[in-house]
Formats: sequence, C-alpha cells, structure tokens
Amino acid sequence: KQWYQRRVAITPGEFKSLNIQYMKERKRRMKLPVPKHDIQISLWKTLKSFVGKDLTRVAIPVHFNEPLTFIQRLSEDLEYSELLDKAADEWMSASERLMYLAVFSAIPYASVAKRYSKPFNPLLAETFELIREDKGFACIGEQVSHHPPITCLHAEHDKWTFWQEYKMDSKFRPHYFKVIPTGSVHFRVRH
Repeated sequence: KQWYQRRVAITPGEFKSLNIQYMKERKRRMKLPVPKHDIQISLWKTLKSFVGKDLTRVAIPVHFNEPLTFIQRLSEDLEYSELLDKAADEWMSASERLMYLAVFSAIPYASVAKRYSKPFNPLLAETFELIREDKGFACIGEQVSHHPPITCLHAEHDKWTFWQEYKMDSKFRPHYFKVIPTGSVHFRVRH
C-alpha cells in the first residue's frame, strides 16, 4: 500500500527522469543464456498425430519451440523500423510512403524462411516490452485472447505510431497445412 501511494505521488517529470536513468543502466543481451539443443525427434511422426485437430489446442513437444514467445517474435517485425522512419518524413509523397510501408510489411516473411521452430504460446495477459534506444522507439505487446489466440502490439517513435492486432486461423488436414494470419496493422505519421 505504501508503494502504491508513493508511485502516485511521482510527477510526470520525475517519472521521465527515472525512466531515462533506468534505460541508461540496462545492458542489452547479445545472445541467449542457454543454447538450443539438437534432439532427434521426428517432426513428421509428431505431426501425423495432429491430423484433423485444431492446432491452437494441440500440445506440441517443447523441443520444437524456439526460446521466444510469440509476442517477442511479433516485435521482431520492428527490426527494420528505419523504413517506418523514412515513410514518416514530412517531404515524402504518398506513393513513396506506400512503397516504404509495403517493403516493411514484406520483410517479416523473409526472416522466417529458415526458422522451423515454433515460438511459445503466450499466456493470457502476458506482456512484453521492447525499448530500442538505438532506433528511438518503444514497443509493448500483450496477449489479449488465448482461444482464439490474439496478440496486440503497440510501438511509438517521435515520428510515427504503429499498432497491430494479430490473429491466426489454422487448419491441418492429411494433405495440407494452412495458416492464415488475420488482423489489422496501423501506421500513423506524427506531424
């Protein structure tokens, strides 16, 4: 109770200075604390047992997961935020802005070409915060629904605001596997 009363008493200016101090003291992690182990489990044998089932309700062995949650993987889309910086320039024409946004929206698909591991499913109300001082933006993501899985992401920069709602429909049948990403992505320029 005392902590809550103390937090309410902080003015916005004091909060900003505390946040800046916190950001200066943080060190960025350059590698994962534990490497991924190569375990020989047949992916196809495991997948055959899932035929006809809803993949959002199937328990996949943990060895197939990469050490990230889906919220973290979704925030990786902002790795190329320089394209959003260019799209937000005041002198940019509408067609040039659309070109930068189209390239930005296609880049995440290129980064998953060699990634066969599945990220962990986040828990309901799980959050992830990403602050990139070097790129000048802050991002927060949250799992807002578990079944069906829906993840929201919001990022802010001095020049732009970006937010998205990500949903996924999946079908797994004997002859095909279909994942349909749905949801919406928004980009607003701050002028």
